[in-house]
Amino acid sequence: MDFNIRPISKVCATTGQPLVAGETCWSVLVETDGKLVRHDYSVSAWDGPPEDAIGHWESEVPASSETGPQLQLSLIHISEPTR
Repeated sequence: MDFNIRPISKVCATTGQPLVAGETCWSVLVETDGKLVRHDYSVSAWDGPPEDAIGHWESEVPASSETGPQLQLSLIHISEPTR
């Protein structure tokens, strides 16, 4: 199964502040209108994944000239489905 997930954002989803190359950030996948949407957070703004998160992971913000690391599904925390 292939997923089309956009690359890391340039700004924190909570603060709007730039995500700095080389620093750690957290990313979350949520479903919005039937599509997977990625949100990226600085460590200082990270308060854990939202309840509706499908998955979340920690990574390093790449330099702007880099494409960034490829997602390794083994490192993504997949949330248990709610019933």
